Amino acid sequence: ALYNRPRLHRGTTFAMGAAPAALGDAAVIDSLSAWIESTLAPISDADPAVLGKYVLALLKKDEPLRVLRANCARELADFLEDQTGGFVDALFARIDHEIERHDARAAAAAA
Repeated sequence: ALYNRPRLHRGTTFAMGAAPAALGDAAVIDSLSAWIESTLAPISDADPAVLGKYVLALLKKDEPLRVLRANCARELADFLEDQTGGFVDALFARIDHEIERHDARAAAAAA
């Protein structure tokens, strides 16, 4: 498989509940966007920039994370076929990583 299927960290707000406000942070979105495009390029025939924007649009919906994950899997299946599950798992692990970095920067700025 292309991905090792990373798991979200247990106990983080992101892994357990609603989408965090940090998903609206421009730095998080920029970093996530670059990662999405570079990850999509080798696994899809679609334009990675266009498909990346679509993925970000799916993530911006105000839904619980389990719903966002299911929507991503369903909506991306036509584009990614057998790579969908691995991509969605890696995407949500990357989001968790970006949220942790965002929270660490916010805590450092507040100190």
